[in-house]
Formats: sequence, structure tokens, C-alpha cells
Amino acid sequence: MFWVVRGVDKGAKRLVFAGVAEQAALAEALAETECNLANVRAFWTRDVERSRPLAEKALASARDLDRPDLVVQALITLTRLENWTGRLAAAAYAEEGTKVSRELAEHAAAARTGLPSILTGVTGLSASWRAGTKALEIECLVYLAHVRIYQGRPQEGIAIAHEARAISGELPEHIETMSLWALGMGLQEAGEYEEALALARRGTERAREVRDVYLLGANLGRLGEAYEALQNLKEARAAYEEAVERGHYGPYSNVRFCVVDALSENWEDANTHARRAHDAGTFSNPQLSVHLHHGVEALLRGGDEDLAREEVRRFAERARANDRDRMSYLRALAVLSEWEGDTKSAIVQLHEADALGEEIGPPSELWQIRSRIGEIYERRGETDEAQKAFSRAAQTLRDLAAKIGDEELREGFLTAPRVRRVLGHN
Repeated sequence: MFWVVRGVDKGAKRLVFAGVAEQAALAEALAETECNLANVRAFWTRDVERSRPLAEKALASARDLDRPDLVVQALITLTRLENWTGRLAAAAYAEEGTKVSRELAEHAAAARTGLPSILTGVTGLSASWRAGTKALEIECLVYLAHVRIYQGRPQEGIAIAHEARAISGELPEHIETMSLWALGMGLQEAGEYEEALALARRGTERAREVRDVYLLGANLGRLGEAYEALQNLKEARAAYEEAVERGHYGPYSNVRFCVVDALSENWEDANTHARRAHDAGTFSNPQLSVHLHHGVEALLRGGDEDLAREEVRRFAERARANDRDRMSYLRALAVLSEWEGDTKSAIVQLHEADALGEEIGPPSELWQIRSRIGEIYERRGETDEAQKAFSRAAQTLRDLAAKIGDEELREGFLTAPRVRRVLGHN
């Protein structure tokens, strides 16, 4: 840089240096704007294809400027985008974000005095730089936990979520709600329904206390999922409805309402929601894709056979990525096979889904897969095979109920219509 100003007076040198400094400041401001724009667009519009290039550009700019705080923000945005579409790149982004945010927190003294630019708007923090970077680390860990769960590795996801929750103890209370989402999801996947519900209730109450609209909406969604697993469909619907009333959940609400209606055997409303979810492509979201078979069945029952087949085709590529997605795909394929009268293929597909479920370990899906196998065998007149399938489903349900210590909660689960129907075959 010095050769540029050699031979000019001090006043001119100061002007040149001021110009360079101004350009540097403008470059940093532009990088921050890119990060904020990418994050806002991804977060509010959920337009993945248009948001991804913005986030990638923001990441490149942050790396060029050696701004690790902006690097983490861009990585979080990319993690979120890849996570929504089920791409495996989400894990790499989340892992790097965790590493960089930890390094930032450990070297807080040498860091900037302000908070990461977008963090204050998201979390409401007005504490130290260290608190801000710790919150970024928690967010990275939460997304990494989600990815592991979606990859069919729930125990890894639970361990990571526990780590995020431990870190959140150093921060304002409402930051803990970030880790509660992932931890509750992992526990529910592992069949720990009572604890998952307790965490969802705690997160919802805390969000109400701090009057955070976003946190409340997100925790209401988690609460609905916890009730859904317990087959308490009335409370699940109430939680989803409140989340929607508060402007949260957007297009994802159609999948949730479709599932509740399908489980309630209200197929007309289930079809309405399934059509809307199909138009928005929301059954592909990893958090919701495990319910793909409900959407396919709702479409078929409503006379939308072409849409149902398209939903299954859409998911075929994803089914190659990991066993959890393949399990979801096989269940949807079985619904389609059964609808076409090919019950033999449906049974084969469901048995393969059952084997994958055994390996992954989501008992809430296992008992439903097994009861469906029993129903098909029963319609085929294969009584012995039907009884075996129902017995396996009933045993899974009893194992789940045995983990519920609260007597009223356990009784409500065991007397739910779908559960009672399975247990009635024993």
C-alpha cells in the first residue's frame, strides 16, 4: 500500500489512507448486509433456491474479510437452507459453524466489542460478545442435532442437544429454548414421550413469559408434535392452531393439520391440507417427511391420484440419502401399492420399512408400520401373519407406555382410539 502514497505530502497521504479505510468499512458493511439479507430472506420467505446464492456470497465475503462472526452467521443460514431441503451439506455447515463460534468465544478479549450483527434481532441479547458467540454456537449445535436426527441417528442428535442445553445455562433463560426444540425432538424420536412433552411445555411457557412471538410459535409447534406422538389429537390441533394464529408455521401448518386429520380419519379435511402441502412442497421438509404416507393417502382418498404419485416420485431421490428418508419413502410407496390393489408389494415394502425402523429406532413409527402390516394381512385373510404383526405393534406400544410415569398421561395414550384398536387384537 505504501508505494501508492510515496512522493505526496502528508495531507494527501491522510486522504489516501482515509479512502482505503472508508472502502474497508464499506466492504464490511456490505458483507454484514449480505449476511443479514440472506438470513432474512431464508428465514421469512423460505425460498431456498433464491436464498442459497445470497448466503453463499455472504459466506465468501465474510471469509475474504476475515470476519468469523459473519462467517458463522452465513454458515447458520446455509445450514438452515440445506436442512429444509434434506441435503447432507447441512451437517458440514453446522459443524464448521460450531467450530468457528467456539473459537470466537474462547478469544473474546481480542474480538469486537459489539455483538454479531444479526444476533441481537434474533435472540434479544444485549450482553457481551462472548454471550453472543455462545448463542451462535448453540444455534449451530441445535441445527447439527436436527441433522443427525433427520439422518436416522437420534442418539447422536440427543447428545448434541444436551451439549447445547448445557451451554445455554450460561446465557439468559430464553436462549435455552433453542436447545429444547432439538432435545425434545430427539427424545420423542427415541420414544421418551413424557420427557419430550415436559420440555415442549417448558419451552412454551418460557416463550410466553418473555413475550417472544417467534419462540412462542416455534415452541407451540413442538408442543403439538409432542401431543401428536401421544395420540392426543385435540391438544395437538389446539397447539398448531395457536401457532398459526400467531403468524408462525406458515405453509408447514398444512402438513401438520393433514396428519392430525388423517389420524382422526377425517379424510376430507386431510385431503384439503394435503393438496395445499403438495403445492408448497412441504412434505419434503426433513422434520415433516416422516409423515409423507399420510399425505399420499389423503390425496388418494380425495381422488388426487396423480398428485399422490407425484409426491412419491418427488421423494425417490431423497430416499437414497439416508435410512430415515428411505423408511418414509417405503411407507408412502406401500400406501400407493395398496391403493392399486397390489397388497403383496405393499407388505414387502412395509416389512423393509419395519427393518429400517428397527435399525434407526423410532418406536412411534414402528408400531404404526406394524399395525398397517397387520391390517393388510387381515384383509388378505392371512390370520396368523396378521396376528404376528399386531402382536409386535402391541408390544412396541406397551414398551412406550412403560416409559410414561404420569398415570393420567399413560392412560390417555393407551386409550387413544388408534392405540386401543391395536391392543384389541391381542
